[in-house]
Amino acid sequence: MIRSVIANGSVRAALALFGCALVLDGRCLTIKEVERLVVNTPEAVAIKRRGGCPTPEYQQMGPSLALVHLRNACQRSGSGLIGNYVVDLRSGRVWSDIDQTTEVDSQRLRTLRRRLRANLHDHGDCAAP
Repeated sequence: MIRSVIANGSVRAALALFGCALVLDGRCLTIKEVERLVVNTPEAVAIKRRGGCPTPEYQQMGPSLALVHLRNACQRSGSGLIGNYVVDLRSGRVWSDIDQTTEVDSQRLRTLRRRLRANLHDHGDCAAP
């Protein structure tokens, strides 16, 4: 199946099947790592402290961007959409709007971005979510 997908030119689709958000020069940032960035935004951390359950939903937006819907999955603290975040798959930058005009930043996110960039996975590890 993978060979047929790749043969048809859908390399990104094949990689998405295995939990890889991006391959850049043989390295990738996994979907789980992208989601981890979003659940560490100040808004998500504050909701979790109040007993909420911020839950990310990953969606590929383009070759180097992801859209992550953040929802509160706890019934006891309310449910519904918390926000939509755009993540740059190369830099780990996060925006709270689709137009990428309002960047979300905090010391926590900066530290996490440094760790993720330092530990980018080789292409062979992309199959592990």
